[in-house]
Amino acid sequence: METWIDWARIPVGEKWNVASGREVARMMQNGVVRAVAFSPDGKWVVSWSGDDTLRVWEAASGQEIARMKQDGAVNSVAFSPDGKWLVSGSGDATARIWDAASGQEVARITHAGAVRSVAFSPDGKQAVSGSEDGTDRMWIWQPDDMITEACRRLPRNLSQAEWAQFIAAFVPYHLTCPNLPAGN
Repeated sequence: METWIDWARIPVGEKWNVASGREVARMMQNGVVRAVAFSPDGKWVVSWSGDDTLRVWEAASGQEIARMKQDGAVNSVAFSPDGKWLVSGSGDATARIWDAASGQEVARITHAGAVRSVAFSPDGKQAVSGSEDGTDRMWIWQPDDMITEACRRLPRNLSQAEWAQFIAAFVPYHLTCPNLPAGN
């Protein structure tokens, strides 16, 4: 079994095999790299540099897999437990969820201040974001999970306006709670 190490003394983006001292992969970015994380299975690495770009890399080769543009400095990144999703927290006061393979943004929550820390719940159904505004927000980010939670908490179905606001404007509206009355 090989052992890997990254030390602060090793230039950014270099990965070394401790036993041989051999570099395994190099991931080059434009600017200082300020946030990095491994996927749970170790296949991918996500990094953010001063050019406001998140990049997903194949860890073994250093090949870029996906690229995401973030407004403002990214302070924290994390993979979901299944490695399919990323959450980023930024100086633009947002936490965003991205499809790790395609780079497509799939959800966003806004704070009143810069988001400094982000994480996924162990089951990946919720994300949490901590901000300079003094709040930690735990949020359900997948539309199907939001619908299930809404049906559990509400006395009626969502209205079309509520659907667009709380679920997603791009998901077609429909009554989702068969045992509840229609929304206004």
